[in-house]
Amino acid sequence: MIARGLSLAMRIKSHPFARQVSGMMLLTAAGQGVYMLAGPFIGRLYSPEQIGIFGLFVTLWTLLGMFACGLYDLAIPAARNDDEARQVSGAAALIGTGVGIFSGAGLSIVADNQWFGLGVFPLWVGAVMTSAMFAQMVVLIGQAWAVRRNEVMVIGRANVLMNALRSIFQVAGGLLSPVWGTMAVGEIVARLVQAWRMSKSKVAPGAPLIRWRGLAAAIRNYRRYPAIFGPAFAVDSVAALLQTAMIGVLFSTAEMGQFFLMRRTLDLPVAFAFRSLSDLFFARQLILSRTSPQKLRPFFLFSGAVLAIVGLAGGAPLIIWGSELFTLFYGANWSVAGDLAAIMVPAMVLNLAVAPVSRVFQVSTMAHLRLLPGLTNMAGTLLVFWIADDYALTLPQVIAGLSTTICLQYVVYFAAGYFVAGHVEQGDASNSTTVG
Repeated sequence: MIARGLSLAMRIKSHPFARQVSGMMLLTAAGQGVYMLAGPFIGRLYSPEQIGIFGLFVTLWTLLGMFACGLYDLAIPAARNDDEARQVSGAAALIGTGVGIFSGAGLSIVADNQWFGLGVFPLWVGAVMTSAMFAQMVVLIGQAWAVRRNEVMVIGRANVLMNALRSIFQVAGGLLSPVWGTMAVGEIVARLVQAWRMSKSKVAPGAPLIRWRGLAAAIRNYRRYPAIFGPAFAVDSVAALLQTAMIGVLFSTAEMGQFFLMRRTLDLPVAFAFRSLSDLFFARQLILSRTSPQKLRPFFLFSGAVLAIVGLAGGAPLIIWGSELFTLFYGANWSVAGDLAAIMVPAMVLNLAVAPVSRVFQVSTMAHLRLLPGLTNMAGTLLVFWIADDYALTLPQVIAGLSTTICLQYVVYFAAGYFVAGHVEQGDASNSTTVG
């Protein structure tokens, strides 16, 4: 057994891609582990109501943050050469600055008028959101260059630092002022340091990553990225926001907090796989699309199957002991979140299987099919909340409906991803040096 393990380790060490996978998984596990250690303190320092408001803010940030660069960050890895990539980065930064200012101002107006159930936020929430959007913008640009350089280990190391810092800030801040704003500031500062860490790496070895000349041409030449992926990302984001906000509307802020903590806990393994493997897999998919497109479908299928098996094995304890585990880890206030987690595990497993390889759409000529899973999620979410309001469903019944909806979404996602993996853009193999 020991000899077999040593033999496997030597094979991994000798294979560059496997070595990158194992390295990224170790780094991401370290980062997630650090944040998990803060979980028992966060669960006991902050009330369900405050975590509910923080969860609503993070959901809004996630929605808006997808557009923090106007989706031009998606074009940076695929740009024809580094000069064009720098121009695209400049376009992303310029658009992102406007998006950040507009997002903050808009959120303040909505909160002040108490529209859409967002009256729980104070007027100054706009300044927090603008800062958050700026942090997200610089992180996205840095990550896109890491993928372009095939230096994805840089992302893993920066994530470890980010998770350590947000853990420290949120726990220390909770001792002083256990409110949602403290948690939000901790997230923002940690992400700014994450971006700084990437900028000091060999992703940017002395050369600027942004060029401010030729921005109009870059926006025009790469407008297909926001045009194709914008609707799909918008639908995904609005559905996710509805799932959090409507829990607060139908039940209470405390129940919204239970839902958010449950989702964030279940998202940890998904985030682990996504952050450790997504950029790495995308770099691999870029190379395969240029050199061996016939290998793209087997790569997609095998990766998804392995991740689903791993996710099912990891989620089984939550199905059986969800309430007990959440109470033990987060404290007595969070047993409801554990019950909800047991219901949501199947959705988490399918999310885990699809998320790391989902960026295959970015190398396909059928990228518009990326909209299908989002529409499935949106339609299912609206149907669940219409039934919940009309028939006065309980919180567990609503979560069961959402879990079913998300499962169906990722089945559609996987099927569409497998299909588009057979329809890739035929790039010039000589350009593959930009990613490795």
